[in-house]
Amino acid sequence: MRAGWHSQISMSQQNKLKFSDLRAAHRSARRQARLKRVLSPCAFAGALDQPVRWHLLYDGNRVVSVVCAGIGKARSWSAGPVVNVGELAQPEVLQARAKELLQQQNHAGLGVVLHLADQLDQGIAQEEFENPELFEHASALVRENPARVVSDHSDDLDPAAQWRYYPLLSGQRAVVLRHQLEFLAAFEALANFGIKVAVHSAPVEMLALYLKLYEQASEEKPHCFVLFYDRFTVIVPVHHGVLDFKVLPHRQQEVPASFGDDLFSLLEKLGFVDSCVLLLVRCGTHEPTLLFHELDVYARRNQKKADGIEIQIPDHETLWGVLNGFAHGQLEQSTVQRPEFLSDYREWSAKEFPLSLGIQGDLQRFWILSRQTFWPDSQEFRDKQLSRGLAILMIGLRIGRLCAVLCLVGLVTWFAVVVTTAFRGEALRALPDIIGGKRAEFQRLIGTKQYLVKWDKILAPRSQAWSTMDFLLGLLPETKDIHWEKLDYAIKQADAKPISVSAAPQLGGFFRQWIIDGSCGDQGRGELARLKETSTLTKLFASTAERLDDPSFAVSGNRTVKADLREEANSQFGTASQGAVLPYKFRLVVTENFSANDPLALPTLPKSKKAAMQP
Repeated sequence: MRAGWHSQISMSQQNKLKFSDLRAAHRSARRQARLKRVLSPCAFAGALDQPVRWHLLYDGNRVVSVVCAGIGKARSWSAGPVVNVGELAQPEVLQARAKELLQQQNHAGLGVVLHLADQLDQGIAQEEFENPELFEHASALVRENPARVVSDHSDDLDPAAQWRYYPLLSGQRAVVLRHQLEFLAAFEALANFGIKVAVHSAPVEMLALYLKLYEQASEEKPHCFVLFYDRFTVIVPVHHGVLDFKVLPHRQQEVPASFGDDLFSLLEKLGFVDSCVLLLVRCGTHEPTLLFHELDVYARRNQKKADGIEIQIPDHETLWGVLNGFAHGQLEQSTVQRPEFLSDYREWSAKEFPLSLGIQGDLQRFWILSRQTFWPDSQEFRDKQLSRGLAILMIGLRIGRLCAVLCLVGLVTWFAVVVTTAFRGEALRALPDIIGGKRAEFQRLIGTKQYLVKWDKILAPRSQAWSTMDFLLGLLPETKDIHWEKLDYAIKQADAKPISVSAAPQLGGFFRQWIIDGSCGDQGRGELARLKETSTLTKLFASTAERLDDPSFAVSGNRTVKADLREEANSQFGTASQGAVLPYKFRLVVTENFSANDPLALPTLPKSKKAAMQP
């Protein structure tokens, strides 16, 4: 169910991709797919494979900076740029220091290796991944989905919290360790700058180093390595291989609160109490004698028999002397400072991951695992990195596109030259006919334009049935004293000088009339008489123009309106039943005149045309 749920999240994230994200991805791909970068032997290599490696160790309180250049017998160590804890979170400072290193070393490739010893968390592997032989599958899965491998882990994916899987074949178990990448954003900016970045676990590197130093001794007698850092302590029992791995956090104290209890529980479980070498290794700023005193107090208080436990504290000068022998005299303690940096010596381990039991197998395994990076390695982060094959393909496509454009330009140029050469003579001979044809076509277009200008003015809307009827509804009030019997409506052209059919059209005025016949009473006579007033009639026309958004009803200086009313007695009034017939008959003629300079003026039509137009 979890796998399906995460696949749904992945698909949902893909569906939410924005165009800006695609543009950013395209720019990043173009930046990585440069010819100079593809031809460089270091561009697609890891941080430890770069000509210059900048090692930084952070233990929560301080930063140790050392630079290593070259490989093999040409390898050299020197002091690195000074960086404090606050500057580890500032990408611009890291980029400035990296530029200085590249300029000083005069090399094209730089790898930054951050060794973390600030905190280390240990998780419990899920039951299905407790078998260390599933290392390959579990190691890949814990990077993508830690909740599938680590017990009681939430499904929230935080790229700053990175888990890694470590198989203990000799102990028939596996452990999962987590480092919190406090400065991920700053180092991500450094990686985007083109610098390779790796994050190593300092305790695992130290364990790999001491397995090499005590390879033969741990075969002869059980050993228990106690790696004493400032913020945590790691206990690793070893006999014919690594048997267990236990992390004890200090929780703001100098030593773990339950150090004695945890150590004796582990030794008793393995049967090491009767005969064991307890190696207290100083990895931080505190002396390991603090652990010795804590263990002594615990043994006396709990009456633990510890006569078979031999406690040893490695001497630093002796340690560096042995390490210098391994490195063929290349090491100086004052320069290298930290043994964890010696993971730079890749030649000390096998190239393939061994699956054999015993101290030799664990030695080779942990030298390889010590270089296992805690840098985010999920599919999302891998998608941001362009492989060499894809970069070569992009460059090839770019070159192919350029060649195609050049070929197309050449083909078009050649075709243009051929056509111009072939048809130049024939085109000159046909030029008079072409000019004549174009002149005739131009005359036809002029005639069409004159026709359209003439009829465009004629066909402009001057009367619409809906507005004509709506005007009448606002002209006469709804009352029983006025009855309509007949309505005539007409548009007529005003008298103008007759023109011939062939003459150019001229604008002339016109008028439109509403003729209403009906009957009315005394009150209706008063309403009709009001319409004869020019101001009243003008207001009616103006309100109709505004209400219907019809400019033909707007009264201006070029238009006039008037109303003529004729009344007479109704001959049928006396003979009809009372109330059925009104006493007066009337004829109301409402006229709206448009002058010749009105925007809606009609072109003067030939005399042969009928002057009046019915709607």
